[in-house]
Amino acid sequence: MRTYYFIRSSSSNSKNNMVRIRMRLRDGRNIDFYGITRETINPNHWSNERHEIKLRVEFKNKEVLSKLLRELMYYVEDKYKQEPDKEILDKKIWLDQAIDSFYNPQKYADHRPVTLFEFIQDFIDKSITRTKPKTGKKIGYKQRREYTRTFYYLRKFCELKGKEYNWQDIDQDFYQDFVEYLKSEKESDNDPSIKVPGLATNTIGKKIQTLKIMLNDAFSKDYPVNKAYKSQRFSSISEESDSIYLDEDDLHKLYTLDLSNKSRLEKVRDLFLVGCWTGCRFSDLPKINSYNIQNDMIHLEQSKTGKKVVVPLHPVVKKILEKYDYELPKVITNQKFNQYIKEAAEEAGIDETIFKRITKGGIERNTKHEKWELITTHTARRSFATNLYKSGFASHSIMQVTGHKTENSFLKYIKVQPEEHAKMLAMHWKENARLTVVK
Repeated sequence: MRTYYFIRSSSSNSKNNMVRIRMRLRDGRNIDFYGITRETINPNHWSNERHEIKLRVEFKNKEVLSKLLRELMYYVEDKYKQEPDKEILDKKIWLDQAIDSFYNPQKYADHRPVTLFEFIQDFIDKSITRTKPKTGKKIGYKQRREYTRTFYYLRKFCELKGKEYNWQDIDQDFYQDFVEYLKSEKESDNDPSIKVPGLATNTIGKKIQTLKIMLNDAFSKDYPVNKAYKSQRFSSISEESDSIYLDEDDLHKLYTLDLSNKSRLEKVRDLFLVGCWTGCRFSDLPKINSYNIQNDMIHLEQSKTGKKVVVPLHPVVKKILEKYDYELPKVITNQKFNQYIKEAAEEAGIDETIFKRITKGGIERNTKHEKWELITTHTARRSFATNLYKSGFASHSIMQVTGHKTENSFLKYIKVQPEEHAKMLAMHWKENARLTVVK
């Protein structure tokens, strides 16, 4: 439960026994912040039980002080609600800075950050209202969370190095050291005594890519950015991921699974199948209804890109829509969805053995899984693209739905094994062969 309240300092500030009023913010087990206000009060006028001025005492400007404390509390509450990733807020300074901005709004309005870290914090703060240039849509929660996570790792890296890196420090040496830090073993956030492996290669690449987004924004605004970040050696490293897809046999198993007594799994399974047969992102699934279906064609504007797509109504999708009277179930959180679709897929017997390779902490690791364990929301969209490609459907037509800009990136996205390519070639020869007499 989130609480905001005031407490009085235990030590006296002056000869007349006035003490400073402090503020406390609690939110769950991980958030417990203290901050100091400018206001002082006689301890005899303060209720420790109610965390406010005593009702029956009278002193000069009592009403003014009461009103100011209420306004401060509402202000901090609003500011806290706007934070995209509360778990990484600095407990030593966040509340003090929020209180300071209440007293000194001009100091924070139109404030041009000076240091690199001030710029990044300002960049993150303003990302709540920033829009994408191409679509005019607001920056999504996931992207804002990526900004805050990248800044979190950057600050942790600087703590380890014992310095705060500034504009000209972001050079090739910084890049090498930062990447090595992201690869290295670290203390667990929840328990410093536990060591956890470093980040996976693609996760590290995402952090570098995000940092470059911030530096590009700074460069466009004439901040003194070290141009070393534009070098090809300052690259977003990556490796090909071993993501899975569900073939049509898997999808049939999932579709025919009787989940009539398990409503939560049934709804998730049905939404997942709609994604598998339309290629829609899960953020776009709620848009599929009777109003945007014409002549058995689904007409959508993608939330992420703003691009308009038209997808034919697959028989499975039509059956599912009819089942819900063309009002699909509400999309739940990614975490819950991923949990439930794994349960459904396990019950459906999608248990093929999969070996997954990933480089984590600089070490290549191979792990063994049953297929259902690796299914996520994004598996649906990847299954759509891969199954269509395997059927011989033209890549450029599939790309019109998936949004891939180059065939090279599309071919990396789909998951067709070498044996499957060989079978596709054999089928092509069989269907297109001419009778040839070999003497």
